[in-house]
Amino acid sequence: DRATVTAIRTPCLVLAGADDVHPRAISDEIAALVPGCELIPEWKTGPAVDAARARVRAFLAAHTPGA
Repeated sequence: DRATVTAIRTPCLVLAGADDVHPRAISDEIAALVPGCELIPEWKTGPAVDAARARVRAFLAAHTPGA
């Protein structure tokens, strides 16, 4: 539920969904509710793939202990 999601304190990165099972509106809401959450809105095609890959790597480097 939303109260549980707003209590998350773990670093979070959401890659936006775009289908019936993972609708974009849910991705947007999760990103808005989780404090400090990062959202990658476009990541599946074209130049967005490389940009998303770089952001995921940067996110993991920033939030992986000992990295």
